[in-house]
Amino acid sequence: VIEYLRQSNINVCVVTAGIKEKVKVAAQIFGWKDVIKPKNIFGRHSFGWQKVTKADANPMLFKKALEEMGVEAKDCLSFGNEITDTIAAQKMGIKAYNCSWGATEAELQNMMDSMPDITIKSPMQIIDILRR
Repeated sequence: VIEYLRQSNINVCVVTAGIKEKVKVAAQIFGWKDVIKPKNIFGRHSFGWQKVTKADANPMLFKKALEEMGVEAKDCLSFGNEITDTIAAQKMGIKAYNCSWGATEAELQNMMDSMPDITIKSPMQIIDILRR
């Protein structure tokens, strides 16, 4: 998927309930910095020291990402491993998908029970969605 994003020159951001510095380090270690640019990583401290998470489907991190990247929600897709990711993205008008391979067993069951039509089962499905 990363290679497809690279070859297709698709603008990528990461919205995480975690600490964005950890994502930056991972992108560097795996050689993904050209795809996941450090400035396009939005974590729980993206508002200075004020901690903002995606708990309760808070869309503020998605709002910040849209504003900082200068893009409209209608031009974005979101892929997350928790239903709160999907709901928060949808609150901002972003078309969102659940990713079953990153979810806990309980979260996967919740996805399949409540949102089976937007729950994907393989990273390769991301490429199929992006091609549409």
